[in-house]
Amino acid sequence: VHMTRDSAGFFAERLNAAMKGAGTVDHTLIRILVSRSELDLGNIKQRFQELYGKPLVDAVKSETSGDYKKALVLIL
Repeated sequence: VHMTRDSAGFFAERLNAAMKGAGTVDHTLIRILVSRSELDLGNIKQRFQELYGKPLVDAVKSETSGDYKKALVLIL
């Protein structure tokens, strides 16, 4: 139900959960960013900013490194 009412908020919350705490749940991060990149990633980035007070790209940069980081930032 949450996804149908606020899909951008749903995915923003999932991304935050994937990057929260020790370690990153890489498969969740990759799955959401790649699958939503051509659909509504702009809306998800905006909703992430509203919910967590920081840009999604900054959160991804702080949780990743190397070529993996570069690839995700390019998607964003």
